[in-house]
Amino acid sequence: GLEQEVTLGGAVDDLADIARDLSGVLWHIDRGAANDAYWEFRFGYQAHWGMHLHRLRRYLHSIMH
Repeated sequence: GLEQEVTLGGAVDDLADIARDLSGVLWHIDRGAANDAYWEFRFGYQAHWGMHLHRLRRYLHSIMH
């Protein structure tokens, strides 16, 4: 969960998960399926990559201060 300390390796894994999930959104966009892309983006954010994004942001914030 978000309470875990994030390491550099974890941050890289977070980036990879975000990129993988968003590539699915792009796949729908490339095929002209805007509604499917929107659904994929929203569902992915709520169910998976959003958690990775927030954890990554917290890690970046911690190493910049």
